Amino acid sequence: LKLNDLSRNHQKLNEFKRKQRKYNDLIRKRRN
Repeated sequence: LKLNDLSRNHQKLNEFKRKQRKYNDLIRKRRN
């Protein structure tokens, strides 16, 4: 595995986490 592949995967992971957080926030607001 190359280093730039690793960093790309890391970016994707961060993006995914950010989307998850937004989604969770949405659900939380709806529930309240």
